[in-house]
Amino acid sequence: MTTLQASDTPLLWLDDAAYTERLLANGHTPWLDSGEYVAYRRKVQGLLAADVRAVPLTDFLRAWAKSHEALVSSMAAKSRPVFPARTLLADDALRAHLVETLAGLRSAFADAPLVLALPSPCAMVRFAWQLAFGENAEVEVGGDETDSCAVYLAEFLRSFESVGVDALLLEEATGAGPVTAERLDWYQPVLNVARHYRWDIGIQLPAGVDAEDGLSALSFVVGAQAWEGAVHVVRVPERFWETGTLENARDGQHRFATVPPDGVPETVLERLSALRGN
Repeated sequence: MTTLQASDTPLLWLDDAAYTERLLANGHTPWLDSGEYVAYRRKVQGLLAADVRAVPLTDFLRAWAKSHEALVSSMAAKSRPVFPARTLLADDALRAHLVETLAGLRSAFADAPLVLALPSPCAMVRFAWQLAFGENAEVEVGGDETDSCAVYLAEFLRSFESVGVDALLLEEATGAGPVTAERLDWYQPVLNVARHYRWDIGIQLPAGVDAEDGLSALSFVVGAQAWEGAVHVVRVPERFWETGTLENARDGQHRFATVPPDGVPETVLERLSALRGN
């Protein structure tokens, strides 16, 4: 299996969830049916032909919570900041569903990198809190909360030991503070699990979120600029989908692109061809 870290050729990684849900799923991605989801992703791959098979666990978790009211009530039973995340990640039925889905995806796409994309421990605290208490609910997240959530997240990830995952992407939230060496120390339980299973591990930095140089604990970074010690996956700017022009493009770059939800299919295919050709 060629991973991001080992690949000799540039890989195109797409976040197409919102676009393909509108185009191919009538606004309803089958998150809760493993067989239907795998079949759906086969259809998506036939259309867009991405090089990386990324599984957006954030969307799975949101759909699962929406359809399991008793679980959400349990998540909201206590007001400790990490309690909603702990309760969500410990749900056995959720884990079993994801194991089945991931195994199906691994079987369907045996020759492509399979990446789990989910909120970082810092972002997961707030994400689960808002699932439990509402999307506008606020919670303070510091080092203690992040470190505690990393322990629960690491235990959650152990469920996927045998399904053939190749990499883990930790998604930082928009507006988060800089990713520092200290924050990565808080993430250590998650990093340890990834290393133990020999997964590549990376982080996605949204626009406006910075990081320190020398992020040697990571295999790759998805962002606007490169960081010493990690493979750079270039985040394609939103304006590319309008202009079709990539500034400062270089051969051999891995690229991460979010397909606009309202994209015109013919234009999207033209832009994807340009991304592969530049």
